[in-house]
Amino acid sequence: MISRKFLDSLHSTDPNRLSTMRGYYEILNFLNLGYELGNCLEVGCGSIYSPSFNLFSTHPQEDILWRCKTYTGIDISLEAAKNAKLNSYRVLQASGSNLPFKNLSFNTSIAVETLSQCGSEATKVVKELGRVTLNEIYILTTHRDAGIKYKGKGRVFQDNDELTIIAHSDPEIGSFSYFTEESLINLLNKQGFRILEQIIFKNDNTQEKIFIAASRI
Repeated sequence: MISRKFLDSLHSTDPNRLSTMRGYYEILNFLNLGYELGNCLEVGCGSIYSPSFNLFSTHPQEDILWRCKTYTGIDISLEAAKNAKLNSYRVLQASGSNLPFKNLSFNTSIAVETLSQCGSEATKVVKELGRVTLNEIYILTTHRDAGIKYKGKGRVFQDNDELTIIAHSDPEIGSFSYFTEESLINLLNKQGFRILEQIIFKNDNTQEKIFIAASRI
């Protein structure tokens, strides 16, 4: 797992670095089709994009926040939780692999660029998302192929059909975790979800990002 020290350092200096707009835009596309967020949980929410933290006046994460009936964010970084609370968002410091909520507590769960930072806990995070989610799950994460390409200098200490884990070359940072689309879909299917959409984003012929939208069967 990526170290808390490393995450806190990022969120204290540049709270925008750990998220990507791409996943949020894909979620907004689903909302435009008539899907609703209802009571929404975001795992690995970061510091929350808002004018006080962002160079831009708007960000798709903000659009999503405004369209929730209720919003709850969690992040393992204390700095991220502190920064989000400054903007009056409900954010808790907690681990995605052990969510402090009852079964089916949320209509929708979101994890944008979160799973790749969870190391060996990544599979547990997906299972926890399934446990607490009543309707839809939206996930954007780095594809295994990109992980091998960009983090290949680190030590690979798990590589199988379910999950690939690569230790960063700097041991102070920790380890990264990567799925393929097949392994992530299979894991969601086992949690009782069917796939509404899967998109693979490529960069220079490398499968870089996986976007999955899934709905409870």
